[in-house]
Amino acid sequence: MDKDSVKWLVAGCAGALFCMSLLGVGSVLLFRYGMEELANLEDYADEGDPSYGPDVWKEKAAEHLEEAAEKQAALEATGLAERYTTIYVQDETRNHLYYDQDFPAVEARLTAQFAEASTPLAKFRYSQHIRSLGNFGYGDDPEALWAILDAWVEHSPESHLPYLVRGVFAIDYAWYYRGNTLAHRVTDRGWEGFRRYLDQAQQDLEHSLALKPEDIEAAAAMMTVASAAGLGDDVMESYFQKTMAVNPLHRNAYMTKLNFAQPKWGGSWEAVEAVIAEAESKYAEFPLMIKVKRYGEWYMASRGKRYEGTWNSDATKWMMYESFKAQVALNPEDLFIQADLASFSADLLRFDEAAAAMDAIGDRFPQGCRFGELQNFHKWRALIYAEHANEFNVRDTPDAEIYFEKALAIMPEQTVVAGLYLGHLARRKDDAKTQAFGEALQDPYLATEDWASPPNYTIMEAMAKAGRSDDYGIQKTDQEPQLLEEALALAPDNPYVLLINAEYCITHDLFDEARPHLEKAREVAPEYLPALHIMGWLNFHQERWDEGIAAAEAFLAATPRNALDAQYLETYADDAREIVELCEKKR
Repeated sequence: MDKDSVKWLVAGCAGALFCMSLLGVGSVLLFRYGMEELANLEDYADEGDPSYGPDVWKEKAAEHLEEAAEKQAALEATGLAERYTTIYVQDETRNHLYYDQDFPAVEARLTAQFAEASTPLAKFRYSQHIRSLGNFGYGDDPEALWAILDAWVEHSPESHLPYLVRGVFAIDYAWYYRGNTLAHRVTDRGWEGFRRYLDQAQQDLEHSLALKPEDIEAAAAMMTVASAAGLGDDVMESYFQKTMAVNPLHRNAYMTKLNFAQPKWGGSWEAVEAVIAEAESKYAEFPLMIKVKRYGEWYMASRGKRYEGTWNSDATKWMMYESFKAQVALNPEDLFIQADLASFSADLLRFDEAAAAMDAIGDRFPQGCRFGELQNFHKWRALIYAEHANEFNVRDTPDAEIYFEKALAIMPEQTVVAGLYLGHLARRKDDAKTQAFGEALQDPYLATEDWASPPNYTIMEAMAKAGRSDDYGIQKTDQEPQLLEEALALAPDNPYVLLINAEYCITHDLFDEARPHLEKAREVAPEYLPALHIMGWLNFHQERWDEGIAAAEAFLAATPRNALDAQYLETYADDAREIVELCEKKR
């Protein structure tokens, strides 16, 4: 892995515990209660590791870095690392600061971004940029980073920026010492480090605010310090009002206030609702403020309150979709908002808009977007294109072919993508394309012996229907069993169709109904490895231990007929060994 990859790998492994405390969206700060133990806080005794702190952080760092390195290697092996340009909120500024120690370059970038922040979203991105520079992750040495921030302050004592970033960093650093646990479980060393760096954060942030009052990121960060250090709700509110006076659409300030409005920090659900209502009044000016409502309802649902289920309801998803659509109209160049719109549009089966958002993003990956990691973003990009091509207002137009080509170019082996394309080819009855696709198909679930010349379009339609039933938009709806019935009626002897029907029954605990499908698939195609593999699991579920072991061992001993069989065997060998192990323990 090259030097730059290592830089971004470490930067991307930020500890969620600390970053979330800064953003006001996670478990945060019992210190405001001092050393007193409040009985009602025992409800939160499961929140956090009582041993968490510098020692545990260092122990876990190697493990997390190893996992991150494995993911990076997988990206490189699949070619995704080469295909995509990753877009970070902090662009190259973090490298300039912590690796190059090029303080003038950092100041020039932040100064320019602050000067350009004329829209609500631009101001929000500046806020995120500052906060991203002020956190650290597994693999970082916080002492070394702190020394660099000290050097920056010494280099530019008249600039507010080094004090601002060091102040934000000090909040993370304080939490690094304290750990994420109840007050009575914090060590003396933890309290000493927590207090020391909270004091430092307050000094730096107040000094930054004095040097440049119009940059209210320091005031917004002081809201967390005020609550963490037990300075009082009135002090936190005063910093909130200072922030609002300069930027009444400061989303991070609202998120921090929302977090500390919760009962576990001495607030109430009525206070949470009040923050949500205030944020709602500003949606028209800054649609991205919708996330304040979503997080507030999530907080309430997580404690079994009146909003249980609301935060992820269809009504809320529609609100999120409308808000992101409005924000994209204002800021079409912002890839992170485009990713949000793509996600919520897909959730609501509006694949035309989801595809348009993915087109706008292209081969650029917004790190930290709603899709999570690059592999997941890549998969959803393919699925969205394929689903859009399959829409009734598109499927018989040239656009269908265009979007299927895009989907297949992204992920030709994805089952749902291939299944939808099979249906498309079956409708068009294009012999040449169908045969070419069948010969090139690399998915072991869809590759069967049914590719003839000319292709059997009835079987293809059945396979497409069966594959479609596995789609997230269809699963657990009335459409899924209907599609499977139609597929089975079209091709009652097709091993793939029989397999998908059996899997549906197994996932719904209909084991007796699953068995005839699998037995028939094995009878029709004894060499069809997926059916043998799934038979092992069915036997396990039905407590037929010896038969489960026999099926799994037969799978492991199978001789691959082709590259697809070899691939399937390699992929599911560990799974088959697990079946053997479990059955042996049970019998």
